[in-house]
Amino acid sequence: MKGNQRPFFSYEESCSDESRITTKITSCSKSFNLTNFNEVKDMFESAIKIAIQNIKKEINTVDPFEIVKKLNIDIKYMDVLGRNMSYTIYPLEEPVIIINPEFQSDEKRYYAVAHELGYIYQKTGIFFTATVSAGTDEEIELHAKIFAKYLLINFFKQEHGHPINDLSDLSIYGYPLTDL
Repeated sequence: MKGNQRPFFSYEESCSDESRITTKITSCSKSFNLTNFNEVKDMFESAIKIAIQNIKKEINTVDPFEIVKKLNIDIKYMDVLGRNMSYTIYPLEEPVIIINPEFQSDEKRYYAVAHELGYIYQKTGIFFTATVSAGTDEEIELHAKIFAKYLLINFFKQEHGHPINDLSDLSIYGYPLTDL
């Protein structure tokens, strides 16, 4: 991600007259009306699905670790002090994913990286030029979880050659069963 890489998808290329989002999306040239949180969630899920399809086309994988490698995003294993599994910092404006070292060889590291990619996606627009502006903490967290879910659904299919049966299949990557 170092330098000015182009996003995998540009919202400006796909805006349609039926689009209805406002204040949460910043890069589209049209005005939209946002009426409730579920509309934002639905829009964000659609944008994520498109972004993940474009990730697959651009870099031929949806492996979270391969994505961060391709984007030159550093991963550091260090104590996260009172945090869950991971978080992202932005020294010199470049994202660095910090993961608790106890998860370094655990399958949960896949969820941690996918989840952090969700935050990076929201903050930088790396996969999509329209970025979601800061919402409530709950909205930001929900969007990161949605991103991780769809990325891991696609990763499961890539690894196993078939779609998931249900979301519990993602537990092999550390996807929290509480998020089902």
